[in-house]
Amino acid sequence: MRNFHILILLILACCLSGCGSANQARIVPVEGKIVFQDGKPLPGGTRLIFNPAVGNMGTATGITDESGGFKVIHHTGRNGAGVGKYTVQVVAPDGQGADFYKKVPRSYFDNGGILTAEVSEGMEPLMFTVKK
Repeated sequence: MRNFHILILLILACCLSGCGSANQARIVPVEGKIVFQDGKPLPGGTRLIFNPAVGNMGTATGITDESGGFKVIHHTGRNGAGVGKYTVQVVAPDGQGADFYKKVPRSYFDNGGILTAEVSEGMEPLMFTVKK
């Protein structure tokens, strides 16, 4: 009977250790730039929220610098995003909401979907353009 319990524990341990690694998305580096249609960057501190279009890769976030450049951080704290397709929402920098939302059309921040990205290994930097 004792051997039976040990066998059950070993089987459970194998199943649990395999489940975690099989469901983890590959996280790859993601960077890029976001500008208005006229080439001017969005304000520094603008947040880009990468929401998975399919699957459960987890969200990722990028925050722009003054030139509109950004690097993405996965919700786990790792650099990058999971491989897959995303819709991208634009969120105003802290304290700039009213002015920001006058410049950026509602469709970029309300429901996402206007901006999309496909994250893959070895990808080129993303380039997003926001229409005024």
